[in-house]
Amino acid sequence: MFISITIIVTFLVLILSLVLYTYVGQVVSRTLEEANRSNLAQISYSANYMDDSAKNLAFSIFKDSSTTPLMYSDTIETSDLVWEREQLSIWASSNPLVHSIYVYNGKTETYISSYTYAWERAGADKGIFDVLRKLGSEPKQVKPISRKIPLDVAGLKQTEVEVFTYVLYDYVSRDGRIEGAVIINIKADYLRDTVNTLASKSDKTRGNIVIVDKAGNLVMDATGNYEHQWNLQPMQDHDPASASLRSKVVTIGKDKMLATYTDSEHLDWTYINVIPYDLIYQPLTSIKRMTIGMCSIIVLAGFSLAYFVSRRIYFPIGELVRKVKDITESPSHHPESSANEMTYLSDRFSHTFHHAKSLDLKQQLRSKTEALHNLLLSRERLEMNSLCKSFVTHRLRLNPFKRYRLVFIQFDHLQAFAQRYTPRDQALIRFALLNVLEELLLPHYVCEVVDIGEDRMVCVLNLDEQVQEELLERMLTEAREWSSQYLRLSFTSTLGEVYEDMHLLNEAYQQVVQLSKYRFLLGHGALITKSATLEKSDASSQVPIPMMEKLLERLASGKGDQAYAQLISVIADARQGSYTSMLSILHVMIYRINQKIRAIEHSSSLQFNIDFNDFTAKLNEAETLDEVEGQFAVLFASIAQTILSKSRSRTQVIVDAVAKHIEEQYVDPNLSLQSLAETVKLSKVYLGQIYRESTGQSISDAITEVRIRHVLRIMQDHNGSVSDILERVGIENKNYFYKQFKKKMGVSLSDYKLRHLHDSK
Repeated sequence: MFISITIIVTFLVLILSLVLYTYVGQVVSRTLEEANRSNLAQISYSANYMDDSAKNLAFSIFKDSSTTPLMYSDTIETSDLVWEREQLSIWASSNPLVHSIYVYNGKTETYISSYTYAWERAGADKGIFDVLRKLGSEPKQVKPISRKIPLDVAGLKQTEVEVFTYVLYDYVSRDGRIEGAVIINIKADYLRDTVNTLASKSDKTRGNIVIVDKAGNLVMDATGNYEHQWNLQPMQDHDPASASLRSKVVTIGKDKMLATYTDSEHLDWTYINVIPYDLIYQPLTSIKRMTIGMCSIIVLAGFSLAYFVSRRIYFPIGELVRKVKDITESPSHHPESSANEMTYLSDRFSHTFHHAKSLDLKQQLRSKTEALHNLLLSRERLEMNSLCKSFVTHRLRLNPFKRYRLVFIQFDHLQAFAQRYTPRDQALIRFALLNVLEELLLPHYVCEVVDIGEDRMVCVLNLDEQVQEELLERMLTEAREWSSQYLRLSFTSTLGEVYEDMHLLNEAYQQVVQLSKYRFLLGHGALITKSATLEKSDASSQVPIPMMEKLLERLASGKGDQAYAQLISVIADARQGSYTSMLSILHVMIYRINQKIRAIEHSSSLQFNIDFNDFTAKLNEAETLDEVEGQFAVLFASIAQTILSKSRSRTQVIVDAVAKHIEEQYVDPNLSLQSLAETVKLSKVYLGQIYRESTGQSISDAITEVRIRHVLRIMQDHNGSVSDILERVGIENKNYFYKQFKKKMGVSLSDYKLRHLHDSK
């Protein structure tokens, strides 16, 4: 008997020691993983922000009408080249992340940059030509290229400057040569500062943070201890359905490291945080030694105590067992207390069993959600065998071989939703909406509804031979109305295309996400379908120049309401276009307004104190055009209030009189600064100075602007020759007018007449 007690005590001590050791190891791993999760999330956010900013700027420049001649024309006049370079410089200075901007011409194999006034054929940045030749032979995609620009490009004191280069192009010749491209060089210091800051927090653990690309090339290293090539093979042997943040023990050189890493959803980069393995588990080693010592002491003491105690209590226990056996075998004696204890134990065991079953169901739901989430966000091609295995393992209702479609649910007014509810209440509301969607869809479809996180859910529906479009739309409308009434939550639904089987599940998800961006045009609570977006086109991708000029003119004169009405008119015309064309028009409008405000500040004492970078960021975060219109309304009101706050002085009266005289006498060929000075009885030098300070332009430019406006009006009403029209508005020096027209409008007078007037007919 005493031997059995000794063995049991020893076994319990060993089990408890093993549990303690395992638990401490898990706590250390989870603590490090949570710390690294925050660091890698911040780096991923900074990289994605840099990528989005670079691409948006590249597309805006690429879409600008003045960029096309630079990329594809054989020759560019010097005066136009200087003006275009100024435009590139303004683009570059408007974004603090931008180091420089090139426009490459494939015909001449030269480029113009935001730092030079001439075409570069074999300048300091010779490496850009190698980049262009390499990209011409690869599939077209806009991605960051890590490289270094020599001293002469930037004019800085250091030998080289690290940048991330984005190349946006359209046409590639048969021999693999890019015909024209817009090149954005982003400062690498922006991302490096983030990496170094986070890495500095890990000095105590001698950790390091690195960024590598898909091929294993080192993009950035916080400490500079590693080579330019990084072996990613040990970190690629993971389950595609696992969590986005992963940890693995790897060997770097002779050192054993714990690597925590994650992949970017937007970039082909991997963010890795490495910490020496021995340093992590050094405290655990001490605990292990202490545990082994304590276990040895406890085992020895247990054996000794068990031996003596068992010898003393064996006889009483034997007597007790015999008496209990005699009592329990007696048919006439069943203690009530014993029955109550057994009932209690039975109830507790039953309760424990049902509780464990409930926890198992929750774990199954969590596992199912995580599996679908990883399949939808996977960046690799999905194999049917692994899909079937995953579906069976996680007990998914879906059939991977049947046709299916995705329904993308996106919460409206996300910022207000986050402010109104606590995180716990948000989770409850999301769970309630998920259950309602399943209850509505399951009677008609074999489906799974997964909460992707943030502001989105995805419904995966298996379809029969007949696609019941109206039924699905009716159920989604009913779910939205229920959510709005009981949860005070509105959402927008997007119906994806029908796919034959699920090996393209991740591509179907990306397609429906892109389709959901049309909420920006269609508004909150919309039901977005492929057919609805096909009605949109890129026909309105250019900002109507006359309407834009009117808007700027009214804004500069302090007529904020009229400028806002003109903006609404521009947006109303652009609504017929696509989402990308609308976004391009809005960014061009912001750029033109920024230019106008800077010109007024430069030529007058007015200071607007407007942060257009912050305004652009808020515009990119807007969910619908209605929110964008509201932001512009506030901006225009602020500008108008600043302009109108300046009192009308004698100078303003003179300026108004000159402007009125120009408007009335523009047909006079002799109309000039000299004639106007004689009219108002002032010196031409003083008149020119106060006019420029008040309006931001010279009198000569004002006369030209009025004549241009009347030329456009006459061309719309009459179909006469260009020479006759110019004579009617008092223009004698036609060559000078042609240059001024092209500088202001971006196209020559004849091209404008052919393009815009014929389109209007």
